[in-house]
Amino acid sequence: MKVFIDAYLFNNLGDDLFVDMLLQRYPDIHFSTISHFYQKQSDNVTVYHNKYFNKVRKKTFLYKRLVDKCDMSISIGGSMYIETEGTGKYPYLGENYYILGANFGPYQTQEYYQKGKEFFQKAKDVCFRDSYSYQLFQNLPNVRMAPDILWGLDVSNIPITNRKRVIFSLIPYKTKVDEKYEDIYEKLILNWINFFHQKGYEICLMSFCKIQGDEWEIETIKQKCKIPVETYYYRGNRKEALSVLADSQIIVGTRFHANVLGMLLGKTVLPISYSDKTIHMLEDMQYEGKIVQIRSSKKDDIDFYLTEEDLKRKQKIDTLKKEATKQWDMLDKKLKRK
Repeated sequence: MKVFIDAYLFNNLGDDLFVDMLLQRYPDIHFSTISHFYQKQSDNVTVYHNKYFNKVRKKTFLYKRLVDKCDMSISIGGSMYIETEGTGKYPYLGENYYILGANFGPYQTQEYYQKGKEFFQKAKDVCFRDSYSYQLFQNLPNVRMAPDILWGLDVSNIPITNRKRVIFSLIPYKTKVDEKYEDIYEKLILNWINFFHQKGYEICLMSFCKIQGDEWEIETIKQKCKIPVETYYYRGNRKEALSVLADSQIIVGTRFHANVLGMLLGKTVLPISYSDKTIHMLEDMQYEGKIVQIRSSKKDDIDFYLTEEDLKRKQKIDTLKKEATKQWDMLDKKLKRK
């Protein structure tokens, strides 16, 4: 059986781990995908690196031909279905496709929602990662939900320390969210860097995805910060990136998966919500810790204060880890995983 993978493969840590987990779960299946960035670690995948594919991958004859040569397609990823200005199209996945790990939205128009409903209805299985997305399409018989796929990631081979270090996962608010929140976000980050430095913590600013501007934001923060900080730029080495996260006590998570991986590695996590998807996840898991919501804050009234309880809080995730494996239920039956 040949399976095509539709995923966001632009050196984004979370998405690269999604695909790694898929390939490792079905070692006897041969997969193919398109990416100019993904560094494969398994022999059971062919990665097409054609730049032309990447530029117009959703609508070209060549792309469709590659999909149609496969027996089925799997769309795996988080924010795969967002309506933004100038977009609103769904990928071509052939006639036999499965959707795992996604959330739906944000969306602005009823047209985008209706097209999504038609797209999901034709899938063999759709497993969303949050109750918000599920409830939008729960009347479709093939729609399910389970926690984010990465809750099921095996981190047993990652050395976990208790080093007095804080990892800051940063994103460019100016381009990723809205320029009007950039000053509030940077003020928060710089405030917390100073706070942790005064408490004797080492500081590391971490990028999860260069192409989305994380490294640009880090350099911007470094120029405004008078305190020496380390940096780590993810460039495709998944184990190394996980080891950096594991070598800490606290993770300040702007990236969605910085929060997931931080809790998975047993760290104290301080979530900064840049998107509703983070709020939906935290609500689903009944998270009781501090959550900073930049978009609902004003520059002068945002809560910068951290308590000792905030710095020590750990989240129980045993149930999440178990429930996350249900993302694979229908694929396990289709691909006959033993």
